[in-house]
Amino acid sequence: DLELISTGNGDQQQEEFAVPSLSVVNVPIDEMAEQCMNLLYKQLTYESKSVDSVILPTKFIARESCPN
Repeated sequence: DLELISTGNGDQQQEEFAVPSLSVVNVPIDEMAEQCMNLLYKQLTYESKSVDSVILPTKFIARESCPN
């Protein structure tokens, strides 16, 4: 048995209509980039000396490649 999961926010039609259809974890790419730039700016301008973490929501979409 083979289970396959992809990560990304690409073309959903490719994921849905692949054979077998691909299970995916959708991640908020734009929000990740924004948060990354904010953290980097704080480090470069010495606004923050600590290492910060940001938790963003993700969504798992199970399809044929990874049945429940």
